[in-house]
Amino acid sequence: MKQKFNRKPIKKKPLKKKKCRACKKEFQPRNSLQVVCYNPKCALDYVRIVNDRKQKQIEKRERQEHTKKKQEVKPLKHWIDYTQRVFNNWIVLRDKDEPCISCRKHVSWLFCAGHYKTTAARSDIRFNEDNVHKQCSRCNTHLSGNIIEYRPHLVEKIGQERVDALDVQNLVTYTVEQLKEIRVKYNKRIRHLNNGT
Repeated sequence: MKQKFNRKPIKKKPLKKKKCRACKKEFQPRNSLQVVCYNPKCALDYVRIVNDRKQKQIEKRERQEHTKKKQEVKPLKHWIDYTQRVFNNWIVLRDKDEPCISCRKHVSWLFCAGHYKTTAARSDIRFNEDNVHKQCSRCNTHLSGNIIEYRPHLVEKIGQERVDALDVQNLVTYTVEQLKEIRVKYNKRIRHLNNGT
């Protein structure tokens, strides 16, 4: 004789109300996957919203790829100049309370980053902090770096040993990746100096 089992019907918990992704009104969903209310217009609007979002993502990816390709095409000189600007800005900020390294004047209509050994002569130390100091535009531009006055003040500032180390020539050729790392490093330092940390 077969036994009869009294099976109790399983009661499903009602799903929580959701906000329609299109009209933003609350509705009772039939299942967990339902994201719009029962209005057919909302379903069409939601499809349009999803398609627009996908299209924007595709366009963003294409723009990023295009920018990356453009960056790869740019010559090394572009990246050197771009990095040099950031490095020079940091030098002027670092030495903001100091006078011009050459003429010792505190006031000038413009201060620059003056290289002791020029970038043309010694490109290997163009980003060496011992080689670059704040200089007024007169000494930097009109007096071609005013090196006669630069050297004794540089020795006074960093010491003879470090100045002599600048005379040792190294063969350095920068890659785009190295230049990007240098730029990021000095951008961070600029932010720290500007924020006073």
